[in-house]
Amino acid sequence: RLGGSAIAVPCATPPAEEELPDDAENEIDGLLQLGRKALDDFDAPRALELFELADARIPCQTIFLSDDTLYRTYFYAGIAAHFAQQTKASASWFRQAAAVDADRDWDPSFGPEPQSTFLSSVQDVVARPKGRIFGDMRATNYVEVRLDGEPLDLTKPFEGRVHPGVHLIQAVDDKGRWSTFVRQIDEGATLTFFSAAGAESLVLDGPDGVLKGLAAGTLTKRAEEER
Repeated sequence: RLGGSAIAVPCATPPAEEELPDDAENEIDGLLQLGRKALDDFDAPRALELFELADARIPCQTIFLSDDTLYRTYFYAGIAAHFAQQTKASASWFRQAAAVDADRDWDPSFGPEPQSTFLSSVQDVVARPKGRIFGDMRATNYVEVRLDGEPLDLTKPFEGRVHPGVHLIQAVDDKGRWSTFVRQIDEGATLTFFSAAGAESLVLDGPDGVLKGLAAGTLTKRAEEER
């Protein structure tokens, strides 16, 4: 079960009506290919529409999406927005790309024009307070849970931090079925992952639990918000 103060981003957009390339690995990859072609044809507004559609369809996916696919969706949208003369939107998309991976360098194939917006957006994200993730997924029916494409350790309690922005959680169960969850994790926000057994362990471990600091902080914040 997912919890915390992160905001759920639902699947609210119907499947793409566009005819996707035959070699597309999945719907998102197909939309990215179409968007790149539109960019190559100097049709930035059309490219932006396709990248925005790809973003909206991410929560609806029932197949694995790599962190590279997630990053490229946001990065390409930033490029398209820049050439569509939407400077603020371009910076917003670049910040989202940086939330997924702030260590990626500028892609010189897109020329120098959008680079300054990209670099300032990355610096902005890195300077902000990170969000927190923690949980315990032991004894779950999921055999694998990934955050932005990276696997979480399901054998013990875990904790970590992420840059503020939208993040992708995907899980595959013991029957091979993928589930997708998208969460907006703002500065200082939390995202928790707990199986029934993991939640019980957190309670039973009490003040000596591995996650005691994070759990106590979350409960204190929630109590303050409810006053």
